[in-house]
Amino acid sequence: MELLNLSPDRVAALLAAPAVQSLVARADARRAEVHALHPLSAEAQDRVLRKFRLDWTYHSNAIEGNALTYGETTALLLEGAVAQGKPMKDHEDIKGHHHAVDLLLGMVRQDEELRLHDVRNLHQLLLGKPFQVSARTPDGHPTQKWIYPGEYKDTPNHVRTATGEMHYYASPEETPALMTALFDWLSASRDAMPAPVRSALFHHAFVSIHPFGDGNGRMTRLLSNLLLMQAGYPPVVVRQQDRTAYYGALRQADAGEMTPLIGFLGEGLIRSLDIQLQGAQGDFSFEQDDLDKEIALLKQSFNQSEWGTESLNSISLGRALKELLINILNSLALGSQNLDSLFYESEWRIRLKQYPDKAKLIASSHDPSQLVQELEAYEDYWLKPELEADSYPDNFTFYLSRYWNNFRSTKQSFSFEWPITIVFDRLTFRISTSRPDLTVTKLYNQRLTSTEAKELTLSFARGALDEIKAKTNRV
Repeated sequence: MELLNLSPDRVAALLAAPAVQSLVARADARRAEVHALHPLSAEAQDRVLRKFRLDWTYHSNAIEGNALTYGETTALLLEGAVAQGKPMKDHEDIKGHHHAVDLLLGMVRQDEELRLHDVRNLHQLLLGKPFQVSARTPDGHPTQKWIYPGEYKDTPNHVRTATGEMHYYASPEETPALMTALFDWLSASRDAMPAPVRSALFHHAFVSIHPFGDGNGRMTRLLSNLLLMQAGYPPVVVRQQDRTAYYGALRQADAGEMTPLIGFLGEGLIRSLDIQLQGAQGDFSFEQDDLDKEIALLKQSFNQSEWGTESLNSISLGRALKELLINILNSLALGSQNLDSLFYESEWRIRLKQYPDKAKLIASSHDPSQLVQELEAYEDYWLKPELEADSYPDNFTFYLSRYWNNFRSTKQSFSFEWPITIVFDRLTFRISTSRPDLTVTKLYNQRLTSTEAKELTLSFARGALDEIKAKTNRV
């Protein structure tokens, strides 16, 4: 056990250190204050547990480089919302950690002693399916390696530090024996020392082995917290902003000085006990800070293109309609020019729906750019100063159509009009075609993408062609 810094003499020296004894005394005193207020109401327990779970899952993953913000983590766990533009692996890691905490809480309720097979099961639950990660060969070349959750590493996972030095963990060959020795010590030490010290010693020993190909940091924090919770303490949340201090304490432990790591984790434990004490006393002021932070981060988690900044009013309607026409008219003109060759004349028209069965023509032109200019002359209809935001109509419906006049066949001549429908609702506007049906919905601060314009154009032209074929009995 010398390799793991867990020899009896070493542990005895640590327990006798004044700094360690003072820390344990402070933690025990705070825990006694919490227990004196038991039993807690179910509501208080739920609110404190929710606080710990969200913080624990977010920070433990963020330390390892997970890109999801606190708000995105909260939205994913509470609402199932996926953050756009973030790696799906990051979402899976968050959900895996959440399920792993569920498993730990079950073990705490049943007071089950931690076994090696539990560690493998937990690792599999945490990481899910096999996946590949970037790695380096022994001679320093980049490569890829497979991670198989629940299985010990089969290749070395040493790392190069920021100073350029190599930090060595246990080799794949040493790992099974070291893990067995660590869990033998864990079983023998259950009642032999204060839980905060036992948890911190285990924390460093597990990190030193680094038994898996990936996920060792998260596993370390999960398992060391299980030891605390089984002893009646709350979990320690190693915060992302404390990452440098955390790694510094681990480096000192690597050099044989365990007191800084015990102190770092011990202060985190006291911070968690303070939150528990607030909850036990009915003071949930920490929740308001968290709520404000969650709301702000949740809004930030949406891309600007996904977050509505305007509702229907005269300004948004006029601008959105003109921008939409500019974006789509050229595409429609290009996509339907071959249809134009089937008729003698054609023009673009815009109608405004005024009644269920009536639409007023407000602009028409052969030239798409001229159509937009004609529309501007009609803005007085919706730019009415007496229409305040709260009294503005709930929606406007426009029909943008292509009118084809005089089919060129000498045997069968006809004219017809084929529309795209544009509806401006209170918060969004949508563009629709029929036969085949296609609808694109946008926020007022969004623009129609080139892909969407092409899809609408194809649907528009296809529907018009089908109508022509039907009228000429060429179906």
